[in-house]
Amino acid sequence: MRKPLIAGNWKMFKTTAEAKAFAESFIKLYISSDVQVAICAPFTQLGALKEAFKE
Repeated sequence: MRKPLIAGNWKMFKTTAEAKAFAESFIKLYISSDVQVAICAPFTQLGALKEAFKE
């Protein structure tokens, strides 16, 4: 059985701080679920999100 996939995409509508806060709250919701997750963020926020999703 395949896992459902949730993909989130945003353009330039979040600051880096907002993106990091979103990622931290998102992790709490889906880290232990049976769902695959994909985040599609702008290049300018990839460094902050890489740190947030490191684990």
